[in-house]
Amino acid sequence: MRKEIEYDGTLIAEIIKNDKAKLMIGIKEFHGRAFIDMREWVDDSDYLGPTKKGVTLMVGKFEDLKSAIKQLEKHLKGEGKNNE
Repeated sequence: MRKEIEYDGTLIAEIIKNDKAKLMIGIKEFHGRAFIDMREWVDDSDYLGPTKKGVTLMVGKFEDLKSAIKQLEKHLKGEGKNNE
């Protein structure tokens, strides 16, 4: 029997990695505090749910995350340092 787990927070986005995995991005609460959660979920014949692969950040780190994503974007567009 297939085990299915529902997302237990506010789901913001899903990014498909391949036919059996996706990145789920959302906001979750733990002990009354909000966190940003980015976690790989698998979907196969036996299990639909989260894996241990992922990261959870305090909401206060959002600006740091946003800055890092902007730097990644610059690098990918060839504007960053050490572009190879």
